[in-house]
Amino acid sequence: MTADSRYILWLNGVEVSRGPIRSQPRRLTYDVVDLAPYLRSGRNVLCARVQYYGENTAWWMKADANLALGNFGVFAFEAYCDKDKSLISDDSWKATVSDAWSSVPMQDRTLSTAPLEVFDARRLSMHWIDLNFDDTGWSSAKIVAAEHMGSLKYDSPPTDPYGPMRVRPISKLTTFEKTSSVHSVHVVHDELSLHSDPVKHVLANLAADNIQSVAAKPDFPVAMQVAGGCATVIIVDFGREVAGTLRIALDAPEGTVVDVAASEALSAFASANQHTGFRYIARGQEDSFESFDPMGMRYAKVCITGTHECRVESVTIHERLYPFTDRGSFISNDSRLNSIFEAGVRTVSLTSHDAFIDCPSREQRAWIGDSVVHQLVHLTVNADWKLAIWNPQLANSPRYDGILPMSVAGDSEAAGGVNIPEWSLHWISSVYNLYRYVGDKVLVASLLPSVERVLRWFLPYQNEQGLLEHLPEWVLVDWSTVMREGASSILNAHFALGLWQFSEMAAWLEDAGRAKWATTIWSEIRNSFDVFWDPKREAYVDNIVNGIPGRAISQLAQALPVCGRLVPPERFDALLRNMVDKRHLTCKSWLADVFERFISEAPNLTSEQDGNELLLESIVNGSMDINVDWDMEQESVEAQPFMRYMVHDAVVLAGGPDKIADLCLDWGSFLDAEGDTFWELWTGGSLCHGWSSTPTRDLIQYTLGVTPATPGFESARIAPRLGHLEWAKGQVPTPYGFITVHIDKHSILVESPVPFHLDLSGDEELCFPAGRHSLDRVSDS
Repeated sequence: MTADSRYILWLNGVEVSRGPIRSQPRRLTYDVVDLAPYLRSGRNVLCARVQYYGENTAWWMKADANLALGNFGVFAFEAYCDKDKSLISDDSWKATVSDAWSSVPMQDRTLSTAPLEVFDARRLSMHWIDLNFDDTGWSSAKIVAAEHMGSLKYDSPPTDPYGPMRVRPISKLTTFEKTSSVHSVHVVHDELSLHSDPVKHVLANLAADNIQSVAAKPDFPVAMQVAGGCATVIIVDFGREVAGTLRIALDAPEGTVVDVAASEALSAFASANQHTGFRYIARGQEDSFESFDPMGMRYAKVCITGTHECRVESVTIHERLYPFTDRGSFISNDSRLNSIFEAGVRTVSLTSHDAFIDCPSREQRAWIGDSVVHQLVHLTVNADWKLAIWNPQLANSPRYDGILPMSVAGDSEAAGGVNIPEWSLHWISSVYNLYRYVGDKVLVASLLPSVERVLRWFLPYQNEQGLLEHLPEWVLVDWSTVMREGASSILNAHFALGLWQFSEMAAWLEDAGRAKWATTIWSEIRNSFDVFWDPKREAYVDNIVNGIPGRAISQLAQALPVCGRLVPPERFDALLRNMVDKRHLTCKSWLADVFERFISEAPNLTSEQDGNELLLESIVNGSMDINVDWDMEQESVEAQPFMRYMVHDAVVLAGGPDKIADLCLDWGSFLDAEGDTFWELWTGGSLCHGWSSTPTRDLIQYTLGVTPATPGFESARIAPRLGHLEWAKGQVPTPYGFITVHIDKHSILVESPVPFHLDLSGDEELCFPAGRHSLDRVSDS
C-alpha cells in the first residue's frame, strides 16, 4: 500500500502500518505488511486514514500535478490471499472526506514547517474503525485514472506523476510508549481569545500577565474546574528528549478545546524556536487523541479551554524510531566516556526516522550534510544497515546543475534556490562510507555519476591557481566563527577530499579515466595550497581575500587539509598541536551570536512573525556580522560539534589516534546539562542534534580501532588506541556478524567472523584468520 501524502492502516481496530516513507514524488515507495496475524474467523474490517498535506512540509514535497493526480490525496492497496483471490482498492470500498480534521496554514513559520493538526472529535464517530460501524452515509471510493497529455488512463500504479514505485527499502519503525509526569499547573484568569493556531494560543496563555501557578503539583489524572473566562495550562515532563506521536486522554464536556505545544525546554525561546503541536475538541465521551505526525520534545504544554469539570487522564508518547535492536557496544573503565557513547546512540536514534533528520523537534528535515555522522553511527553500532544504505540514495536528487539540495524530500528541495555547496561534499563522504562498509559495486556505481556532477559543479569557481573562491551560494562550513569570504582553505581542502574519495572509488570500479580526472584536479589544489600556510605560526589561515591572507586561524583550517591529503608529513606535529592544544583554542559561534541577539531583542517584538523575520535575517547576514572578540594572532577557533568528526579524522591521520578518547570527553558538557542527548552547538541550538554524535563513531573506529580493511568488511583492521583508558571492550557489527574486542594495557582478545589485520604499535600489522585470538600486547602505544 502507498498514498499521497500519508496513511495509517488498521485491521480489526489494530494499527498495522503507516507510511509511506519520505521520498520525492517520482520515487514514491510502497509498504508491505503481513495481514495474517491480525485476521480472525468470520468478518474483518480494514480501515485507512489518508492525509493529504497540500503544501510542502519539512518531510513531504508536492507532486507536479497532471490533469488527474497530484492535487489531492490518493491511496493504493493490494492484498493477495492465494493464486485466485485478491483484495484491491477499488470502488467497492467506502470512503468519505472527513471535516473533523483541518489544518493551520504554515505561513510565518520560518524553521518549523510541521503541519499543525486540528481535530474536532464531535464530527467523527469514535467507532469508525470498528467492524459494526454503520457506513451507509459514506459513498463509494472514486477510482482515479492517470490522465495527462498522451496518457492511456491507467487506473493503477505506476502512473504519472509518481512513476515506478519501489518497495520500502528500510525496516519498520519501532514503537514504544513513554509516559509523562506533571511538571506544573497554571491557571490563566480572563482567558485570551482562542487563537486559530494552537501553538500560538498555548504560548500566549503562558505569557499572560494574569497567569497563576497552582501550588500543589498533582499526579495523573489531573482534575480541574475550568471556569468561564479562564484557562488551565498543564506542563508535562517526559524526563528526557522523546520523539513520536503524542497521545492525550481526558474526561471533558463536549466542546472543550485542548491545545498542545511541544517543546524541548521550558524557556520561551525554546518554545518560539519550535512550532509543533495540535488542537483537539472533545466529543464529550471516551475522549482520546493521538497526533498523526511525529514531533520531538521533552515537555508538552497543554492548554484547556472551556467550562465545567475536566480531568486529564494521561499524556503519553508513542516513540516511532528506526530500530537499534541488535547493536554494538562500547564499555571502558571511564564511566563518563561510556555515558557519552550511549548518549550518542540515543541522539542518533531520536534523529533516525524514515530518513536521517537534523532534530526531532524544530525541523525534522533530511539535511544531506548532517547525515554523514548519523550514517557512521549506524554503520559502527547498528546491525541493521538499511537506513545507512538508503539515506545517501534518498539524497541523490541533484538540482539541474548537478549540486544537491540542502535537504531533500521536503520544502527545501521543492523550492530549489540557494543551497549549501559543501553539504554535497559531506554526501560524497557518505557514498565513500558505503564503498568501505557495504562494498556493493552496483550500488556505488549507481551513485558515482552524481558524485562526479557535484565535483564538476565546483570547477567554474576555480581561479588561475586552481583554488575555489567567491562561491555565490551559502558557504556555511560550520556554525563556528570561521572566515569564509574569498578563497577558503577549509572549502578547498574539503573539495580536495571529495576528489580524493571519488578517485579511490572510481579506481575500485576499474574506471581509470574518472580516477585520473579527479587525481589531476586534486593535484592542482595540492600544488597551490601552500598560499594558505603561515610559516611563523605553523598553521593554515582560514582564507585569502583579494590575494591577501587573512589573520584568523581555526581548528578546521588545520584539520581539513590533513583530511584532503594536502599536507606534507613534516607539518603533522605542528598541525596536531594546533588542533588539540586547548590553551590556544577559543569557542566562538556566529550562530550562537544570532541566538543571543534574538533572545535580547525578543521582548521588544510585537509578533512571532517579527521574531521569525529577525531570526532569518540574522542567519542570512550572520557571516557578514562576525564579532571578532578574540586574539586572532594567538587563538584558534575550535569547531562546533558537527565538524569535530573531521577534526578527529585529521588527528588520527596526523598520528594522534591515542588522543581521541580524551577529545571525546568534551561531550561531557552535554551530560552536565542533565540530559542524555547532544546539542546542535556547544552552547545552544536544538537540544537533540544527530550530527553532534561523533564520539559514538570514534570510540568504535579509533579507540577500539575497528574499521573495514577491505570494502564490504571482507577483512577488518583492528588498531586499538586506549589513550587515557586502562581497558575497553565492545562489539562492532559487520555483514558477517559482530567483531568483539577486549583490550587492556597487557593483553587483547579478539573474536572476528572475518580475517583481520591487528595493529598494536603503529609500526607493523599482524594478520589473523577469522576466529578467536588472544595475545599479550607488545606495546603500550
